[in-house]
Amino acid sequence: MTQKKAPYNRTLELSEEELVLYRKELASLAKDSSWAGLVNKVIHQ
Repeated sequence: MTQKKAPYNRTLELSEEELVLYRKELASLAKDSSWAGLVNKVIHQ
């Protein structure tokens, strides 16, 4: 994935495999950021 920021509505359309890759990249970009935890909560809903 080359895009570092994806619209939130795009994440809802990702396949499970794409979502795993997206979350891995997200975690690598923001390991210690508080918003990363918030995004994970949103993804898990």
